[in-house]
Amino acid sequence: MTNLKTAIECLKSSKVKERQEGISSLKEVFARDDAVLKITSKDGRAWLVVFQALFTAVANEKAECEKKVASGKGATAGAAALRRLHDATQTLRWLVERCIGGITGKTLTPLLAHLLQMMVHRGQLYTPVVLDYVKTIKILLHWTPHMAYINAATWISIAELAFNIILDDPIRTKFEDDVEGSNDQSMQVDDPAMYQDDSDENEDQEARTATQKRKRKEREHSTTPAPGGSRPIKSFRASAQQSISPEQVECASLLALLFRSPTAPFLLEDMPNLPSAILIRMRRFLERYSSDISLHHDYLLALQPVLSHLCLNRISDVEKFARSSWNQLVGLWGTKNKSTKESLVGILRTLFPFLTAAQDGPSFAWADGVYKLWMLLSSEADNRWGLDSLSLDSLRLEVLSSDLEEGERGAFVAHTFKAGWHFDSSQALAWALMVLQADCAEKVSPVIRWLFTS
Repeated sequence: MTNLKTAIECLKSSKVKERQEGISSLKEVFARDDAVLKITSKDGRAWLVVFQALFTAVANEKAECEKKVASGKGATAGAAALRRLHDATQTLRWLVERCIGGITGKTLTPLLAHLLQMMVHRGQLYTPVVLDYVKTIKILLHWTPHMAYINAATWISIAELAFNIILDDPIRTKFEDDVEGSNDQSMQVDDPAMYQDDSDENEDQEARTATQKRKRKEREHSTTPAPGGSRPIKSFRASAQQSISPEQVECASLLALLFRSPTAPFLLEDMPNLPSAILIRMRRFLERYSSDISLHHDYLLALQPVLSHLCLNRISDVEKFARSSWNQLVGLWGTKNKSTKESLVGILRTLFPFLTAAQDGPSFAWADGVYKLWMLLSSEADNRWGLDSLSLDSLRLEVLSSDLEEGERGAFVAHTFKAGWHFDSSQALAWALMVLQADCAEKVSPVIRWLFTS
């Protein structure tokens, strides 16, 4: 492995040419499967040595980019330094893909620490490396055994980063910064009328103007181009045109990976506000991206395990989420994407009892949302993009014994029929859809009677 030792030495060099030779040599060495297997068969620290050399190369290339910006040299020199930085980060991602099965906990921890640290520069996203590094984190988390090595602090750091990029929050925003009942700063709107007063005193007016400028500056903090950055991560408000960046797409799928992990630390004793902070961000996502976009598929995949963990342990938080997000979730039913509808069925069925029980009473505050969903489900059969209907060929007609209790029936069993031989996943979804529609009808009927009799 003489070539590998030479490549590692070159990667650590302070000279640009030697670092480039080191990257080329590293790609040449690990293009061979036998070289990957040889390093993997060692004690587990061998990959750490290789990655630490790459960390040094990336850090040196980043320093070169900063130096070009600070010195005010021409665009050509800056572009060349930026290309070398991209080459180094892409090599890191490529190598992670090549050796994903050989990365142990001893290597994973410093690797994730490097990725998270390098993406932030002077309190802002360092855009030249963000996309490659988020993809690298996704590769690491796709390998299921790695989830066992990720502690709660690292899991939270990755989730916070992903949310901040998706919601365009300041990159240093933490879950613990959220306080229920306070207005989310990033959702505020620049409206001069908010700071106007009937008073004609100049001092008060100047104070209000200063406050307005300060709040605008804080909101724009995460969208300021990072030093040496090729472009900033775009900022989009809920009222603006629905457009998303590649970084936001990757972060949405990253959240789905994190939240679907069986070891996801949703219920930490030392962070009691973590569930509410996550649900607040989930609600803000729906407010921000109200129309059908590609992010919604991964968003719903992430929301399902969140509700599964919290519906029995944090009932109050789930009730608040159900009341505040029901209309936006129902609004997604018009999508042409069937996989999105599949996820929505499970989520709406989970939230339905929380929505109707939380505000039950003569006011029927939930009635409009339930009625809207009922109408949408009733027209599903006529929709060319609708889900499949329940087929008689997949059912077995059988009268249920009267001795069985409600909880003893089992799945997909009704009073006079149950799942048959041809009952597949599509038919299971159709069954769940009909149950949800029946729940809506059960709730809507008393409301209609109450309206006509009151």
